[in-house]
Amino acid sequence: MKPVGHPFWEKLPLTDVFLLITPDILYQMLQGMVKHLVEWLIKIFGLAEIDTQCHAMPPNHNIMLFAKGISNLSWVSGYEHKKMCSILLRLIVNLPVPGSHNSSHIIKATHSLLDFLYIAQYPCYTSDVLD
Repeated sequence: MKPVGHPFWEKLPLTDVFLLITPDILYQMLQGMVKHLVEWLIKIFGLAEIDTQCHAMPPNHNIMLFAKGISNLSWVSGYEHKKMCSILLRLIVNLPVPGSHNSSHIIKATHSLLDFLYIAQYPCYTSDVLD
């Protein structure tokens, strides 16, 4: 990083520029990161397998069911992306990886990305959260 000699905000005493820079949850996180994550999981496990797991989910009042699967969704709202995040780990946790590879790294990567997504939505951060 290069030092900034005289930033544009130095003459604005009541402005904290670092409060102005926030992640765009809808476009950067949900429609960017989560969309990529779902595409990655479909590439690994296959369309049919992911959709079969969606069909097998029992009705529950806490989750949104994707009865037709998640692979054929053409336009997904932010609300649907959030609901999809709540079931992603459940969809892949027991699936065998083609080529009999270990799925623990895939599960850990998915879990870490979802953790990051939820933490990015916190209104403020403590030292414990950052640790």
